[in-house]
Amino acid sequence: MNNGQSSNLSFGYIVGTTSLAFVVSQLDVSIVNIALPSIAKAFSVKISSLQWIADAYTVAFAALMLSAGGMSDRLGSKRVFQMGLVLFGLASAGCGLAWSAGGLIGFRALQGIGAATMIPSSLSILNQAFSR
Repeated sequence: MNNGQSSNLSFGYIVGTTSLAFVVSQLDVSIVNIALPSIAKAFSVKISSLQWIADAYTVAFAALMLSAGGMSDRLGSKRVFQMGLVLFGLASAGCGLAWSAGGLIGFRALQGIGAATMIPSSLSILNQAFSR
């Protein structure tokens, strides 16, 4: 494989991976908002619990995004991105297997933490990869 083909492959891989992580982390908010009536029926919960199911992700995401950027600078953006991606994936599986509204709220907060680490580190990965 010549250098041009390798460069195109890594460009597509890096942009595709970081873009997919961004889309998934943002799409998750919309999906849960649409699913709230079904969640209310499944767990027989009040509106306050439904609010926390939706907001746990957003609060964790917003609270930790700036500090996750600093963590990305210290530990390496690729490593932090990978940790965030794994945490987000495991928390998503936990959300699907949640046994109660409280468990779902906890897993949603973990998803927010995973997303908060993915987004700033993905921007750093793109900057590092294509600033040459």
